[in-house]
Amino acid sequence: MPVVDGLDLDMSALEGFPVANGHGTYDDVISVQWGRQARERTEASGADVLYREYPLPHTIDPTVVPELRDIVRRATTRL
Repeated sequence: MPVVDGLDLDMSALEGFPVANGHGTYDDVISVQWGRQARERTEASGADVLYREYPLPHTIDPTVVPELRDIVRRATTRL
């Protein structure tokens, strides 16, 4: 999630929606702390948050893909 002076994201729009956030603990491109902060912000918005950390660098953990399918299904049935 970007943190930029003057940019105020309306997180209230996420209330009740499923949100997936995964982050590698060995990510040398974007620190895992950014993922943790994003989790805190989305949880505070009332979103239904799936958060996963995995011992990988800057990549997607293939073991989380089945969970992402469910997140996408739930998000698109709400539209």
